Amino acid sequence: MIKRISIYILFVFLLLPYLSFGQRWKKKPYELVYGLGFTNFNGDVGAPVNKGLSQYYWFHLTSTRPVVFVGGRYYFDDRLSVRLNLMYGLLTASDHEKGAAWYGRNLNFKTMIIETSSQIEFSIIKEKRKRNIYYHIRRSRSRFSNINIPTYLFVGVGGFYFNPKGKYKGEWHSLQPFCTEGQDLPGGGKKYHRIALTIPFGIGFKYKIADYTYLGFEAGYRYTFTDYIDDVGGKYYDTHVIYNAYGEEAAALSFRGHPLDNIQPGYTSGGSTKGGPFIDTYQFFLFNISRKLKTGRRGLPKFSPTF
Repeated sequence: MIKRISIYILFVFLLLPYLSFGQRWKKKPYELVYGLGFTNFNGDVGAPVNKGLSQYYWFHLTSTRPVVFVGGRYYFDDRLSVRLNLMYGLLTASDHEKGAAWYGRNLNFKTMIIETSSQIEFSIIKEKRKRNIYYHIRRSRSRFSNINIPTYLFVGVGGFYFNPKGKYKGEWHSLQPFCTEGQDLPGGGKKYHRIALTIPFGIGFKYKIADYTYLGFEAGYRYTFTDYIDDVGGKYYDTHVIYNAYGEEAAALSFRGHPLDNIQPGYTSGGSTKGGPFIDTYQFFLFNISRKLKTGRRGLPKFSPTF
């Protein structure tokens, strides 16, 4: 039921840019947006002790990784806009992070994230039409009372691809084909998909640095519908069975809590808890530039930024 509702929501959001909401805002309703930033992961691997807020959110600086994106924005009016995004980033985590609760579990992972999404943006502080600080700086004035920083909240829906990898004997291996929790084996459940839905939401800021050009920052949280971004979501499975079914690498990567890590597979009879009760989430912190686009006679954007 949840999956069906999510598909309907995704369909509506993808259609929004093509719907008409009366008169367009001003003469340049389209913007090209692009930028880069860093990521943060909250899942089973690297999780801290589940106390207070730390059971819902934590930040490991050493596990942050880069993300880049490009997108397009359309304004319905001076407060409401919609944006389509294409993002590529990296996520990683380790049980050896400072503050991690499951040090002896000894798990680590990394994955790429390819995300496409559509988001509705609502300006809680909208752009003022009066001259901004850039106008006065150019004329050697210091009227800082005229500074205007448009601020918006956003929520959307999207999909993303991930492919968690674990390190064994100095090499990184894709974990999903190894069925490290006994997937597709008796009592092990089904193999998870590497494409999942996400609900992005957060806050963003823009600052006008030149005519039709803005510098921005955005903090976005990604609520997902999978618990396997880090390949951990359930219980351990009998290592000998995995070894016989999928080989040495699969057995070694399914259980890492042993002193001969990266040398030979350890052993567990299975059944004990491997991951926590919460689904995986991630965040994107983005620095971006947005530029107004010229429009043609039919009101469609021309992909040559206006300066």
